[in-house]
Amino acid sequence: MTGRAGLAWAQRFVLALALLFSTLKAHALGGLILIDAPPKDGYTLAVGPALAGYPEAPGSDRTKVLPLVGIDFESPSGGFISTDIGAGWNFSKREDLQFGARLWPVFGRDDDRSRARGLDDVGNRLGLGLFLNYEPWQFLVLQSSLLTGSGSDRNGTQFETGATIAAPLGDSALLGLTLGTTWSNGAYLRSYFGVTPAESSAGSLPVFAPGAGWSDLNASLNAEVQIDPRWKLSGQWLVARLIGDAGRSPVTTSRTQMTFLVTLWYQLK
Repeated sequence: MTGRAGLAWAQRFVLALALLFSTLKAHALGGLILIDAPPKDGYTLAVGPALAGYPEAPGSDRTKVLPLVGIDFESPSGGFISTDIGAGWNFSKREDLQFGARLWPVFGRDDDRSRARGLDDVGNRLGLGLFLNYEPWQFLVLQSSLLTGSGSDRNGTQFETGATIAAPLGDSALLGLTLGTTWSNGAYLRSYFGVTPAESSAGSLPVFAPGAGWSDLNASLNAEVQIDPRWKLSGQWLVARLIGDAGRSPVTTSRTQMTFLVTLWYQLK
């Protein structure tokens, strides 16, 4: 296996590994997560085929689509391993409050078009995150998320805040709308949206050194349909609009970034 082929295989493996584990009641495509209180009557487990789409690289106008196998696991103690939100722990037993820590992969930049523009690869990283949600009313969830460990030197950090409004559609369907915004530190933005003098000399992009600031506004639509007691279909579609230095960067070929995940679940337990 060549070095470049090996890197491409490793990136697919990390993505597949991250999306191998899925929590049926948890949803996240950005940093924000939705997760219920831990189950009271033993662990829950579900599996199913999934289809995921995500940007080829941060700021790219191309979307990669990958078929996956989803697995959902959540324990009564609060531990979870999740396709949507990674692996971690929800320390709260309350229905209206969730807080905890998680590990979540941050995918790098490893595509031929970026290299042709002179940009260096950025490796896949395993980020460490914290989350805090509060549900003041049954239809509204206030959310926040902190994720660090990304970027070229693993010192990139992002903070995201937002809110989700959800409503049932009949007896077997649920629809939710999440609005959020993301702040990124300078290390994160320089890794994914900056252009060093060496990269500028190797390609055609001007030197660009972004600073910390708000980097996107995002909206996501979450839907789930209970087909029968065992089968369930869930889908998520997130659209982010890059702002600030991320939107102005010469690396960015599209300010609109789209991600989706569709899964057909079978509840084993």
